Amino acid sequence: MKNCENTTANKHEKKTQKKPKAVWDKPVSKAFYAKLTAKVEKIIDWMLYSTGFRHELMRIIDRYLLDGSCPSYRWCDPAIMGAFCALRAEIDEAIDRSAQARLRAARRRELREEAKKAELPLCQNLQSADEETPLILPIEKSLPFNENTLKIPLPIQE
Repeated sequence: MKNCENTTANKHEKKTQKKPKAVWDKPVSKAFYAKLTAKVEKIIDWMLYSTGFRHELMRIIDRYLLDGSCPSYRWCDPAIMGAFCALRAEIDEAIDRSAQARLRAARRRELREEAKKAELPLCQNLQSADEETPLILPIEKSLPFNENTLKIPLPIQE
């Protein structure tokens, strides 16, 4: 009896499929988020807390970035709450900066699209009006060149 594990269908099943790119869902830039993560690591190191507290603080910050919810003093370590409160103003400023940058980018995209739409009909009208005459005339017909006007040295024949 043949071994079914080596068939072509099974080989293709074992291949990993490409994962789609993860969409950035935070309202701040990736650069700011990287700097914020580095700051959190430094703060937790300075407080001599373990990495579990760093994960807890980053979880609180992520939740705040995604839906704006603040942690409760009742369920949060006071030192973690203090670190979050110290970073909160900086996070809010970054959210505002990113929102303004997104608005500016959207306006630039709209202007580019409007410019493309405005240019498109003009180009089509030019082509339709000048269908009989080509836009570029051949050199031989437009300018009377000969070997004297070009001043090209002729090869020496021996």
